[in-house]
Amino acid sequence: MSTTETEISDKIEDVVHELAPEQNVVLNDSLNLASDLAFSSMNLMELAFAIEEEFEFPPLDINETMSIATIGQLKEFVTAKLA
Repeated sequence: MSTTETEISDKIEDVVHELAPEQNVVLNDSLNLASDLAFSSMNLMELAFAIEEEFEFPPLDINETMSIATIGQLKEFVTAKLA
């Protein structure tokens, strides 16, 4: 059974919500991981590891992930990796 975009989106939001230092925010695709959700560089590394585990990815390339700033960009990245 293939995973739908909605299921992917929900899984990503669950992981982001679980790890976000700022918990009093309603998640949406335009939120910036660093400025809106208070992810530090260490938190972002933890998020990358959690995404690798959740979607069974091999280790992510740091150069690929450096441009991800928002939840929406993270969803696009994961969706592209799964395609």
